[in-house]
Amino acid sequence: MSRRLLIVLAGVIATGLVAPAGLATSGRTHSARAVKSLAGKVILIDPGHNVRNRLHPAEINRPVFYGIPGATKPCDTTGTATNSGYPEAQYTLAVGLHVVKILRDMGATVVMTPVNTRPWGPCITGRAALGNSLHADAAVSIHADGAPANVHGFYVIAPSTPLPGVGLGPRRIARDVKLGKAMLTAYHRIAGMKISNLYTTGFLRSDAYGGTNLSHVPKIFIETGNMGSPGNAAKLESPAFRHLAAWGIADGIRLYLTGHL
Repeated sequence: MSRRLLIVLAGVIATGLVAPAGLATSGRTHSARAVKSLAGKVILIDPGHNVRNRLHPAEINRPVFYGIPGATKPCDTTGTATNSGYPEAQYTLAVGLHVVKILRDMGATVVMTPVNTRPWGPCITGRAALGNSLHADAAVSIHADGAPANVHGFYVIAPSTPLPGVGLGPRRIARDVKLGKAMLTAYHRIAGMKISNLYTTGFLRSDAYGGTNLSHVPKIFIETGNMGSPGNAAKLESPAFRHLAAWGIADGIRLYLTGHL
C-alpha cells in the first residue's frame, strides 16, 4: 500500500468529507478561505452507466442520435469491470456520490444524474440534456477505462471538431478543453494517478461521445484509471483511493470555476 493511501487511512477519512492530508491546509488548494468558493455555481456530476443496465438490454441498446449526422449509438452501456468483477458502474456511483458531498460543502448547487434511482440509464442524450436544463457551470462524467492490461493511468475526453448541427462550435470546445486541463492538474496532484500511457497528453479528443457532443455547458469525461490494469484496478477497488479520486475530481471542477490552484 502506498504512503499516500496510508496517510488517508490513518486520518480515518475514507467515508467522510475531510480533505486528504496536505490538501486541507495548503494555501494553494482547498484552504479555509476556499470552503465556500463555489457558492452560486451549478454543477452536474454524471456517474457513468447504471448498475442495473445489464438487466435491461433492450432499453439500453436502443439507438439514439449522438451528434454525428446520420449516425446513432446505443442509449447506454453496461460499462466495464475489474478482473475480480468490481463493476465500473458501482465504482462511478461511489465516487460520484462523494464528489457531490464535497462540492456541496464548497457551497455549490450540485445535481447528480439519477443512476441510483432509475432501473436503467439514463441514455447519453438524457445525461447531456440534464446539464443543459440546469444551465450548469460545469458537468463531469465519471468513468473507468476497460483497456488492455498494459494500459495504465487516467485521461479526460473532450470534443475535437465542431459539429454545427448540434451547436458544438469552437467556443464550446475551448471551454471543455479548459475544464479538462484543470481536471488533469487536480486529479493527478490529489489522487496520485499518472496520466495514461495511451494518451500521453492526458486528452482523448474525440467526437464519438454524445455526452459531450450534445452538451451546451462545459463538460468532459474523466477516465479515472484502467480497470483492465491490475495496478490501477487495485486502486479503484480501494475505498481510500476512491476518496482521493473524489477529491481530485471535485478540486478539478473548483480549479476550473475559480482559477485558483
